Amino acid sequence: FTGNTISEGKAQGVHVLKDGRGTLDTNDIQRNALAGLEIDENGNPTVSGNKIHSGFHMGVWVHDNGKGTLDANDIFENKLAGVNIESDSNPVLTNNEVHHGHDHGVYIHDNGEGVLTENDVHGNSGSGVFIKKGANPQLRRNKIHDGKTTGVVVDEAGNGTLEDNDIFGNADAGVEILRDGNPLLRLNNIHHGHSAGVYCHSDGLGRFEENEVFSNKAAGVLIKNGGNPEMIKNNIRQGDFTGVHISDSGRGMFKDNAVYGNEKAGVLVDTLGDPIFINNDIRLGKAEGMCITDKGKGMYEENNIHENAGAGVAVSKEGNPDMRNNSIYE
Repeated sequence: FTGNTISEGKAQGVHVLKDGRGTLDTNDIQRNALAGLEIDENGNPTVSGNKIHSGFHMGVWVHDNGKGTLDANDIFENKLAGVNIESDSNPVLTNNEVHHGHDHGVYIHDNGEGVLTENDVHGNSGSGVFIKKGANPQLRRNKIHDGKTTGVVVDEAGNGTLEDNDIFGNADAGVEILRDGNPLLRLNNIHHGHSAGVYCHSDGLGRFEENEVFSNKAAGVLIKNGGNPEMIKNNIRQGDFTGVHISDSGRGMFKDNAVYGNEKAGVLVDTLGDPIFINNDIRLGKAEGMCITDKGKGMYEENNIHENAGAGVAVSKEGNPDMRNNSIYE
């Protein structure tokens, strides 16, 4: 199928199923009542250079072991998710633009997978990418930006590997993890958001390695309500608020991170926050290096805390840290 207009149908625009194949190239698929493109039951088409837009359902729906290779498509202004992947489906999406939808940009759930590389996901009313319920996609070198809510959400035991993505300019958190979500994030840039860079709460987990978290309006990393991520070798810097804020029984293990140049405390722990900090470099803040207050706790060992404008470590209001072998200077 090449160069067709497929529009205003009462069901799907295109449906590929039961081991169906085929090539869809430079078609205009629009204003259909159901998904613009639906792939299921081992359907495996090649979909390139199409416009899939203005539908009253999902833009692309891949489910029940659907596959497919989608390259350089323009997916926009659909009522539901721009791309929905679920139920053991595993498509490959490369160099697509998924934007200005009325729901999530990409929604991966119920054991969906998928490999997403070099896509541009922006301007959606829901989250740029939403991962939940055992979904385990791989996202590499995507831009996820300027959404009207959160950049990436991982919820309800969602997993996934996110590497070398650029996540910026979102109205809420750049990355939000909750309810046993447990992704791996490595080498991402998470920046210039209008809220926290990373928000981990409600028993969210996750492992963050060598990410750049910077220039966010709220905390670079915010952990609350039982959130317990691992943060290893990240740079958390130059934010408009605290570098790291751990509150409301939040936890977290921080090792070998650099936290520097933030407008408020480099690390703020309050309200029964109870993290572990080992061998972090906390420096050049415009307030305290560490502030443990309002019954905040935590274990802090072998950290370098230096060149901060306020106290290296400030403890108040029943704060009760365990601090061992730290260097607090300049």
